[in-house]
Amino acid sequence: MAEGSDEQTTDSPVCEEGKILAKDLINYKLGKNLSPVNATARTLRKLSDDVELRNPDLLAQMCSKLNFSKETVYSSFCEVAKEMFSDGVINWGRIAVLFAFAAQVAKYCNENNMGDQMDDIIEWTARYVSEMGWIEQQGGWNGLNRCFRDIGESNTSWWSRWW
Repeated sequence: MAEGSDEQTTDSPVCEEGKILAKDLINYKLGKNLSPVNATARTLRKLSDDVELRNPDLLAQMCSKLNFSKETVYSSFCEVAKEMFSDGVINWGRIAVLFAFAAQVAKYCNENNMGDQMDDIIEWTARYVSEMGWIEQQGGWNGLNRCFRDIGESNTSWWSRWW
């Protein structure tokens, strides 16, 4: 994934859906786009809200590792993402946390006159998870819905199982 690459590439369906989901979650966290674009976006929103509720310091700690400037936000984002998966464990919970982290980064950028980074953050997030190949192995993004079909107010066990 080369920063600023002008190379025309066709993204995989997993990457394209990841962009849609990242954009939906970021807009939701910024108070825009109140209706989720699809069932997967709805699930991702619930998971992201739950991450923030259960572990309010987690995303702040992840963001504190970033060196926020237009020149360094990409490499810093990738470093945090790599660290998140450094033990080789990939699962839907960690994917959800990465998306929640991306939304937090986008909020920070929006609040600090770096709003032009939004499209980049969407791109980085989608490409990072699609290049792992794991989502494709799970049959695509619908696997997130299958995994968390019972998430709701009464389901509190997903965090310990998936993080």
